[in-house]
Amino acid sequence: MRLYYYKNDKKIDASKGVINFDHVQCKVTFKDGKENRFYIHLKGVSRIFKLKALNADDFHMWTYKLMKTIDMSKGKKFELGVDEKQLAVKSWRFDQIDEKSFIKIADIGDILLFRGKNIGAKITRGFTQSNFDHVAMLLRFDAEDD
Repeated sequence: MRLYYYKNDKKIDASKGVINFDHVQCKVTFKDGKENRFYIHLKGVSRIFKLKALNADDFHMWTYKLMKTIDMSKGKKFELGVDEKQLAVKSWRFDQIDEKSFIKIADIGDILLFRGKNIGAKITRGFTQSNFDHVAMLLRFDAEDD
């Protein structure tokens, strides 16, 4: 259960970030006098996501669906928050997958593309003129212990 957000509606091919409701506890608030505005708060994060709906109908639909999604999320169920290591690199805003989910959807031959932020990754992308600096292919080996 994720909410992707973008810098503007012109660049919809690359999200600026994501709120994964299964990884962090969130709540939606709204204030009287702020027409069609609502806010998303993440546990452990000082940043508040400020949103505005175009009209009252959209406001009610968005807030209802967001609160329903949050109520069903693992973030709320387990009261998950963002730890200080995640705050330093803002890793909470990047899409992530847990190991159990990855194993469930991954298949032999799948290709994973990586884009690092360190200087070595940037140099690799510069030399190769690529958007990615590492690549991996999933393989499965037979093992006695399954």
